[in-house]
Amino acid sequence: DAAVDWLSRQSLVTWLEPVFKATLLNAAGGWISQTGGLDITRYGDLAGDIRPYWKAGIMGNGSIVGVTDSGLDMGHCFFVDDNYSPEAVKGMLNGSSPLRWFLPDHRKVIQYAISPSATDPASYYGDEIGHGTHVCGTVAGTTGLSSTGLLQTDTGAAPAAKLSFIDVAGAESPLKLTLPASVESSLLPVHKHACIYRNY
Repeated sequence: DAAVDWLSRQSLVTWLEPVFKATLLNAAGGWISQTGGLDITRYGDLAGDIRPYWKAGIMGNGSIVGVTDSGLDMGHCFFVDDNYSPEAVKGMLNGSSPLRWFLPDHRKVIQYAISPSATDPASYYGDEIGHGTHVCGTVAGTTGLSSTGLLQTDTGAAPAAKLSFIDVAGAESPLKLTLPASVESSLLPVHKHACIYRNY
């Protein structure tokens, strides 16, 4: 308090405000998405027990989840596949409407497509702002299906699921999502392999 008081009286100081320590809160996301809530006991031991759906054998096995968002970082440990480097898969983008790659044997992401309404589709790949990567991690992110991979506190709700992803954030303004006028006719057919859809 004395230091703040002294600092506030200096002639060069025009503004003082606290700087809060940033903390990651997604560690509880898997629990909340499976239970709807989280008590203080469970929050204190996020990796200490297997999640309720997982206990019932529901881990997303055989499911493909369709996600449409700001981009996906294919180099993130949740989504990388040792058989496909992130640069190699970017180079596999082909087609015209939409520009995409489709890899049914990829460990986690079977499809990456660029919004059919993109004016410059080649500028879309990746995730500058991180929101799409965050959403995909919450849904199905995992470093692996071993017991050590599953007990990471940030493992997604359905770690055995795969993803079909549509990137709708442009390079000029990654915060502005480029959605087509008709989601049903433009986006859902691109996610034709997915059985669950999540559009943000």
